[in-house]
Amino acid sequence: MHLPPQPLRTRLVNTGQIELWPAGLLRARGNADARALAQAHTVLRRKRDGRYLATVRADGVLALVPRLAREPGIDEA
Repeated sequence: MHLPPQPLRTRLVNTGQIELWPAGLLRARGNADARALAQAHTVLRRKRDGRYLATVRADGVLALVPRLAREPGIDEA
């Protein structure tokens, strides 16, 4: 017997300049990123170069770049 298909509970959200990704789908590029991704459920990623900007954890947002508030498109995300 086959079960009916279940909708995915994960969504990818894109703005003009920033993407929000589930942390489990991304790969760390260094030790600092690996530690941040291990504790996160969502990651904000810059579209133009793929740089991780911030992680969203249960206890708040952890900025991975200086001056996160000045990043273009951060208000939309």
